[in-house]
Amino acid sequence: MFELNNKLEIKKQYLKNSVIYTIDNFYEKPDEILNFIERNPAHPHKIEEEGSLNMKYFQDLRHSNYFSGLEKVNVFLKSIVKQDIKYQNYNFLTNVTKFMDKKFNNYKNNYWYPHKDFGYTALIYFNKEETNATNLYEDIGNDFKNIKNTLEHSNPWRPKEKWQIIHTIQSKYNRCVIFDGLIFHGMVVDNDMFFNKYRVNQVLFFKKP
Repeated sequence: MFELNNKLEIKKQYLKNSVIYTIDNFYEKPDEILNFIERNPAHPHKIEEEGSLNMKYFQDLRHSNYFSGLEKVNVFLKSIVKQDIKYQNYNFLTNVTKFMDKKFNNYKNNYWYPHKDFGYTALIYFNKEETNATNLYEDIGNDFKNIKNTLEHSNPWRPKEKWQIIHTIQSKYNRCVIFDGLIFHGMVVDNDMFFNKYRVNQVLFFKKP
């Protein structure tokens, strides 16, 4: 299921002393992976946290599985970013997201939860529509000090005037994008698409030494 395309081309773009890597047609058989995601229920993310609104106003779901066949994918990506994979015990992670309440999910005036990860982050997109997928930000309003871990699901929408987009990554089906997760980033929600269908991607986290 996780065979890589044997004719991969790695494109580079430089941003803030880091590199954004784009690899199209990443998997040989992406439909098999998408079918697995659609057939196997994802679990709600951080629903146990105090104040979580997950599954009330939006659905933030995850798959957390281990597949031995993904190890070669890890090795390939590690050779690019020169960092170790963060999670070894469950190497197949997804983001499966859908929005339900349009008043709460006010994307016209807010951005969805700008945050940082641990090192480089790889996303493989599985929506067949080409859309703006991931924004990279600068915190121009000193808003990050107000964001605690629980705010991801209790107050995820952050005022646009406090954040500046420095780069927007576009999605494409079966495209892998690798960027520095220590730059603030978050998924793009700029229309009603993901009120009507799920946003689906695979994610791999790497950790800076």
